[in-house]
Amino acid sequence: MEAGTTRQPTAPPSWVVCPSCRGALEQQEEGAVCRACKRRYAREHGFLNLLSDVYDRFGDEVNEERDRKEEASNTHSIRNYTIPLLHRLFGDSPSKAPRLLSTGCGVGVEVDLLAGAGFDAYGIDCGERTQVWQRRQHPERLYIANAKSLPFADCAFDFVSTSCLLPHIGVVGDTTEVTADYEQQRQHAAREIARVVRPGGFIFLMNPNRRCPLDFHHLQPNPNRLVRLHSPTERFLLSYGDLRRLYVKEAGCRSAQMLPPAGYWGFLQKKADPKRRLLVAPMRMYTRLISAKWLSPLRSSPLNPWLLVLVQK
Repeated sequence: MEAGTTRQPTAPPSWVVCPSCRGALEQQEEGAVCRACKRRYAREHGFLNLLSDVYDRFGDEVNEERDRKEEASNTHSIRNYTIPLLHRLFGDSPSKAPRLLSTGCGVGVEVDLLAGAGFDAYGIDCGERTQVWQRRQHPERLYIANAKSLPFADCAFDFVSTSCLLPHIGVVGDTTEVTADYEQQRQHAAREIARVVRPGGFIFLMNPNRRCPLDFHHLQPNPNRLVRLHSPTERFLLSYGDLRRLYVKEAGCRSAQMLPPAGYWGFLQKKADPKRRLLVAPMRMYTRLISAKWLSPLRSSPLNPWLLVLVQK
């Protein structure tokens, strides 16, 4: 859908509920109202804003160049990694299309790709990337919402994915500085995500590894540097142990396992940058190396900069 195209609002499915009390929503011309607590939710640029509090909005900046790069990078990861993973988990021709949720879906391109591949896919985000949702093919599957107060019924999804979500919960704005209650906020978000996954369903987690001192993704305030060096004791990022504790011990999920990283990254942005282009071949070779079964312990070690974790509820 092109920007500026007028579309008729679509009534939300019955499992989309009030994030404040989880009551049923009734569609109205200007948005929706909760039948239980009577709270009203407006539409923003045509999308239902289901934030339970104004402070739940994430403070990223509008950046068209960044958004285009994110679309290209996410397209590679979804086509080459997530869709094959879903086929392994649910089979190539499941009797019923698995219902998927992308939390922190950003520009929302993965929802289009997953829906186009036959999955019942939806996405939420609470940042400014929602301004580009008008160009998505399935805008009716996107909601403005926060992972700390998910507007969904219990056990609504078979699979929930989060791409670098928890590191940006419990921080000051769009920075690497954590708040005093960051741990409590992350525990709450992990429980919320686990709540909306059916028993036996899956949570796919992706974020830079706290134990690795090299962060290739959070380069602000100097986006031209090659890498952000940080202490493995910093609280902004999370390790495999952190994620396992949050989802298995705190949120009550059954298991967590590291996945091989080969194929996830296309290194598209590095290919386009003369300063970073030489990094592509060694980084691709290294991801293939630690994807080998006999080197699987390296995936959660300080030698792996990026974590891919599959949690089963």
